[in-house]
Amino acid sequence: MAIVYALVLVGSLPKVFGQDWVETYGTKPSSAFSGGTLDKDGNQLFVCRYRANYYLGCGKTWPSGAAGGLVSCKIPYYEKEYSMKPFQVLAVPPWEDYELQWSAKTYSRGGVPLNAVEAIPTIYVGRFRQNGYYLLGKVDSKNKAFFYTANGKEYFKLWGYEVLTRVPRPIQSYEILQVKYNFSQAIQTLSPAYITLAQTNVTNDSPYDTTSALTMDITDTTTSQWSKVDTVEMHTGLKITVNAGIPVLGSVTGEWEEGISKTYSYSSGKSFTSSVTASHQISVNLPAYSDVRVSMIAKHAYVNVSYTATLKVLFRSGDAAVIKDVKGFYSDVHYTPFETSIETTPSANRPSPTPGTPRVLPVLTIVLSVGLFAVTVICLWALTVYCFRRAKAKGYTRYI
Repeated sequence: MAIVYALVLVGSLPKVFGQDWVETYGTKPSSAFSGGTLDKDGNQLFVCRYRANYYLGCGKTWPSGAAGGLVSCKIPYYEKEYSMKPFQVLAVPPWEDYELQWSAKTYSRGGVPLNAVEAIPTIYVGRFRQNGYYLLGKVDSKNKAFFYTANGKEYFKLWGYEVLTRVPRPIQSYEILQVKYNFSQAIQTLSPAYITLAQTNVTNDSPYDTTSALTMDITDTTTSQWSKVDTVEMHTGLKITVNAGIPVLGSVTGEWEEGISKTYSYSSGKSFTSSVTASHQISVNLPAYSDVRVSMIAKHAYVNVSYTATLKVLFRSGDAAVIKDVKGFYSDVHYTPFETSIETTPSANRPSPTPGTPRVLPVLTIVLSVGLFAVTVICLWALTVYCFRRAKAKGYTRYI
């Protein structure tokens, strides 16, 4: 049967990926490893070590009277019990790709298995059973014994102790659920330059202005990721499934909105890319004898929005860990609303004057036209005078 572990992150628990020890001034980490029993009431012992002098090795701590508190770290060293603070507690969050287990057999004279949990070089975490209780201590492979404390003194055993081991627990995939964005801290920045998404050329070789309807196909691409998690560092290259909507700026309100919730799958540490291709109709004015270049342009928009979500870690064994109130960042790169850019230049087929033709030809034409008009007027005047004189000679002028 698959086992599901649940953990609610409280306070500002630091990342523990790649480390086993969490520093504390007396507060028990939520993922502290319980390695033994203190008394008949079942109070737990926890593994600890002193951060300033690692050569002391590891010891034990247990709950104090304060809620969630721990007593100082009790470490055996040179026949005494040392009480140290601040100290570090061995912790293993349930989302890690390993777990801690006590060895199936006992060891003697400082012997440990290859996968033993090391507190410091040559010092390992161990325990032994006495009077029905497990007592925590340290295995000193150099001094070839197991050491523990009781009643303020150091004791040792040469055989019959168990050793804490680190056992791999491979992760299969991640799921991010119940995403809630913090839009009050959303940030969007734009690239300085425009990007050409589609382009076409149109030529009008006629002597008249005209209008042309163009169809341009544009692919709108958005690259997104939710993998930037603050409180849990996820392993890269594993499948991650996100159930959420994508943050967008409303075209009318100008306010941040969450798009329709969908399921996205990609590899953790990478990003998810979605593309949509659509046809756009554009009406372009074409002057006479012109070449027109039509471009669809946009800028890159870079978005960063913090969020809170539930992270589910699925292991190959069938077990799962559920971590609530995980904080992370959503980021994406998308295009701003498309714009149209139009460049007009004269057409190569535009008529031009014949090379070598004198520029005085139009003036000469005007002069000839005026001269012809003057000759016509003179001829008409002369004909009128001639007709008048003939009429006068024949006595017809009295009728005029």
